[in-house]
Amino acid sequence: MKYFTAQDWALLRPQLLTLLSAIVLAAALLIGCRTYLVLNENRYRQTRQQLAALAQSAQEMDSKAQLFRQYQPLYEQLQGSGVLGDEHRLEWLEALSEFKHRWPQLDYSFAAQRRLLTDEQGLALYASEMQLQWRARDEQDFSYFQRRLAALPGRAVARSCELKRIESEAASPGIAVDCRYDWLTIAAEENGVGQ
Repeated sequence: MKYFTAQDWALLRPQLLTLLSAIVLAAALLIGCRTYLVLNENRYRQTRQQLAALAQSAQEMDSKAQLFRQYQPLYEQLQGSGVLGDEHRLEWLEALSEFKHRWPQLDYSFAAQRRLLTDEQGLALYASEMQLQWRARDEQDFSYFQRRLAALPGRAVARSCELKRIESEAASPGIAVDCRYDWLTIAAEENGVGQ
Protein backbone atom coordinates (compact mmCIF):
# COMPACT_ATOMS: atom_id res chain seq x y z
CA MET A 1 0.00 0.00 0.00
CA LYS A 2 1.33 3.37 -0.93
CA TYR A 3 1.19 6.38 1.41
CA PHE A 4 0.97 9.99 0.45
CA THR A 5 4.11 12.02 0.73
CA ALA A 6 4.43 15.59 1.89
CA GLN A 7 4.69 16.69 -1.66
CA ASP A 8 1.40 14.83 -2.45
CA TRP A 9 -0.26 16.49 0.50
CA ALA A 10 0.87 19.85 -0.69
CA LEU A 11 -0.79 19.24 -4.01
CA LEU A 12 -3.96 17.74 -2.49
CA ARG A 13 -4.37 20.23 0.37
CA PRO A 14 -6.19 22.99 -1.60
CA GLN A 15 -8.58 20.49 -3.18
CA LEU A 16 -9.20 18.75 0.16
CA LEU A 17 -9.81 22.10 1.86
CA THR A 18 -12.22 23.03 -0.92
CA LEU A 19 -13.97 19.65 -0.57
CA LEU A 20 -14.15 20.00 3.23
CA SER A 21 -15.45 23.56 2.89
CA ALA A 22 -18.06 22.37 0.39
CA ILE A 23 -19.14 19.57 2.76
CA VAL A 24 -19.38 21.99 5.70
CA LEU A 25 -21.27 24.50 3.55
CA ALA A 26 -23.62 21.76 2.26
CA ALA A 27 -24.26 20.56 5.82
CA ALA A 28 -24.92 24.15 6.94
CA LEU A 29 -27.29 24.65 4.02
CA LEU A 30 -29.11 21.39 4.81
CA ILE A 31 -29.44 22.35 8.47
CA GLY A 32 -30.59 25.85 7.51
CA CYS A 33 -33.11 24.51 5.01
CA ARG A 34 -34.44 21.99 7.51
CA THR A 35 -34.78 24.70 10.20
CA TYR A 36 -36.48 27.01 7.72
CA LEU A 37 -38.84 24.20 6.69
CA VAL A 38 -39.77 23.36 10.31
CA LEU A 39 -40.34 27.04 11.17
CA ASN A 40 -42.52 27.55 8.11
CA GLU A 41 -44.51 24.38 8.83
CA ASN A 42 -45.19 25.69 12.35
CA ARG A 43 -46.22 29.08 11.00
CA TYR A 44 -48.37 27.35 8.41
CA ARG A 45 -50.12 25.28 11.11
CA GLN A 46 -50.67 28.38 13.25
CA THR A 47 -52.01 30.33 10.28
CA ARG A 48 -54.35 27.42 9.39
CA GLN A 49 -55.62 27.31 12.99
CA GLN A 50 -56.20 31.08 12.98
CA LEU A 51 -57.98 30.79 9.63
CA ALA A 52 -60.15 27.95 10.95
CA ALA A 53 -60.97 30.00 14.07
CA LEU A 54 -61.86 33.02 11.91
CA ALA A 55 -63.99 30.86 9.63
CA GLN A 56 -65.79 29.43 12.69
CA SER A 57 -66.30 32.95 14.07
CA ALA A 58 -67.58 34.17 10.72
CA GLN A 59 -69.96 31.22 10.52
CA GLU A 60 -71.27 31.93 14.05
CA MET A 61 -71.73 35.61 13.20
CA ASP A 62 -73.56 34.68 10.01
CA SER A 63 -75.73 32.29 11.98
CA LYS A 64 -76.51 35.02 14.55
CA ALA A 65 -77.25 37.52 11.78
CA GLN A 66 -79.61 35.02 10.17
CA LEU A 67 -81.38 34.46 13.52
CA PHE A 68 -81.57 38.22 13.99
CA ARG A 69 -83.18 38.65 10.56
CA GLN A 70 -85.52 35.74 11.27
CA TYR A 71 -86.72 36.94 14.68
CA GLN A 72 -86.51 40.72 14.21
CA PRO A 73 -90.11 41.05 12.93
CA LEU A 74 -91.41 39.06 15.92
CA TYR A 75 -89.27 41.13 18.30
CA GLU A 76 -90.58 44.36 16.80
CA GLN A 77 -94.14 43.05 17.03
CA LEU A 78 -93.70 42.10 20.70
CA GLN A 79 -92.02 45.40 21.45
CA GLY A 80 -94.73 47.34 19.64
CA SER A 81 -97.47 45.53 21.54
CA GLY A 82 -95.83 46.28 24.89
CA VAL A 83 -95.05 42.65 25.77
CA LEU A 84 -91.32 43.37 26.17
CA GLY A 85 -90.16 45.33 29.18
CA ASP A 86 -91.77 46.26 32.46
CA GLU A 87 -95.33 45.53 33.43
CA HIS A 88 -97.89 48.13 32.29
CA ARG A 89 -100.20 47.88 35.31
CA LEU A 90 -100.77 51.64 35.48
CA GLU A 91 -101.97 51.76 31.85
CA TRP A 92 -104.22 48.77 32.50
CA LEU A 93 -105.77 50.40 35.56
CA GLU A 94 -106.33 53.66 33.69
CA ALA A 95 -108.00 51.79 30.82
CA LEU A 96 -110.18 49.78 33.20
CA SER A 97 -111.22 53.03 34.91
CA GLU A 98 -112.32 54.34 31.50
CA PHE A 99 -114.15 51.07 30.82
CA LYS A 100 -116.00 51.51 34.12
CA HIS A 101 -117.64 54.66 32.67
CA ARG A 102 -119.12 52.58 29.87
CA TRP A 103 -119.85 49.54 32.07
CA PRO A 104 -120.48 50.88 35.63
CA GLN A 105 -120.94 47.39 37.06
CA LEU A 106 -117.36 46.41 36.01
CA ASP A 107 -115.36 44.95 38.92
CA TYR A 108 -111.74 43.95 38.57
CA SER A 109 -108.82 42.87 40.70
CA PHE A 110 -105.13 42.17 40.08
CA ALA A 111 -102.89 39.61 41.76
CA ALA A 112 -99.16 40.10 42.27
CA GLN A 113 -96.94 39.53 39.27
CA ARG A 114 -95.37 36.06 39.13
CA ARG A 115 -92.59 34.52 37.06
CA LEU A 116 -93.73 31.70 34.77
CA LEU A 117 -90.56 30.83 32.83
CA THR A 118 -86.89 31.81 32.69
CA ASP A 119 -84.51 31.11 29.81
CA GLU A 120 -80.73 30.71 29.73
CA GLN A 121 -80.20 34.34 28.65
CA GLY A 122 -81.84 35.67 31.81
CA LEU A 123 -85.16 36.66 30.27
CA ALA A 124 -88.32 35.73 32.10
CA LEU A 125 -91.99 35.48 31.21
CA TYR A 126 -94.14 37.17 33.86
CA ALA A 127 -97.87 37.01 34.40
CA SER A 128 -100.20 39.23 36.39
CA GLU A 129 -103.59 37.64 37.00
CA MET A 130 -106.60 39.90 36.52
CA GLN A 131 -110.16 38.94 37.39
CA LEU A 132 -113.09 40.77 35.79
CA GLN A 133 -116.80 40.59 36.48
CA TRP A 134 -119.21 42.74 34.52
CA ARG A 135 -122.34 42.75 32.49
CA ALA A 136 -122.32 43.04 28.73
CA ARG A 137 -125.43 44.12 26.86
CA ASP A 138 -124.84 41.51 24.13
CA GLU A 139 -122.14 39.51 22.32
CA GLN A 140 -121.12 42.55 20.34
CA ASP A 141 -120.50 44.46 23.57
CA PHE A 142 -118.36 41.58 24.85
CA SER A 143 -116.37 41.47 21.58
CA TYR A 144 -115.79 45.22 21.74
CA PHE A 145 -114.44 44.84 25.30
CA GLN A 146 -112.11 42.02 24.18
CA ARG A 147 -110.73 44.16 21.32
CA ARG A 148 -110.11 47.05 23.71
CA LEU A 149 -108.22 44.73 26.09
CA ALA A 150 -106.12 43.40 23.21
CA ALA A 151 -105.15 46.96 22.27
CA LEU A 152 -103.57 47.62 25.70
CA PRO A 153 -99.81 47.14 26.18
CA GLY A 154 -98.79 43.63 27.14
CA ARG A 155 -100.68 40.51 26.20
CA ALA A 156 -103.96 39.63 27.93
CA VAL A 157 -104.48 35.88 27.71
CA ALA A 158 -107.85 34.57 28.87
CA ARG A 159 -107.39 31.71 31.35
CA SER A 160 -111.11 31.21 31.79
CA CYS A 161 -114.27 33.04 30.84
CA GLU A 162 -117.76 32.21 31.98
CA LEU A 163 -120.62 33.84 30.13
CA LYS A 164 -124.20 33.50 31.35
CA ARG A 165 -127.25 34.97 29.68
CA ILE A 166 -129.35 37.15 31.99
CA GLU A 167 -133.04 36.94 31.19
CA SER A 168 -134.75 37.88 34.42
CA GLU A 169 -137.70 40.28 34.36
CA ALA A 170 -136.20 42.42 37.12
CA ALA A 171 -133.00 43.18 35.22
CA SER A 172 -132.52 44.16 31.61
CA PRO A 173 -131.30 41.31 29.43
CA GLY A 174 -127.58 40.89 28.94
CA ILE A 175 -124.62 38.63 29.57
CA ALA A 176 -122.95 38.14 32.95
CA VAL A 177 -119.21 37.91 32.30
CA ASP A 178 -116.71 36.42 34.76
CA CYS A 179 -113.21 36.16 33.27
CA ARG A 180 -109.67 35.55 34.49
CA TYR A 181 -106.80 36.85 32.40
CA ASP A 182 -103.04 36.64 32.61
CA TRP A 183 -101.29 39.83 31.53
CA LEU A 184 -98.01 38.58 30.05
CA THR A 185 -94.76 40.52 29.82
CA ILE A 186 -91.21 39.48 28.98
CA ALA A 187 -88.37 41.20 30.82
CA ALA A 188 -84.97 40.59 32.37
CA GLU A 189 -85.25 38.26 35.34
CA GLU A 190 -85.48 40.01 38.69
CA ASN A 191 -84.83 38.26 42.00
CA GLY A 192 -87.55 40.19 43.83
CA VAL A 193 -90.48 38.87 41.76
CA GLY A 194 -92.38 35.93 43.28
CA GLN A 195 -92.41 32.56 41.62
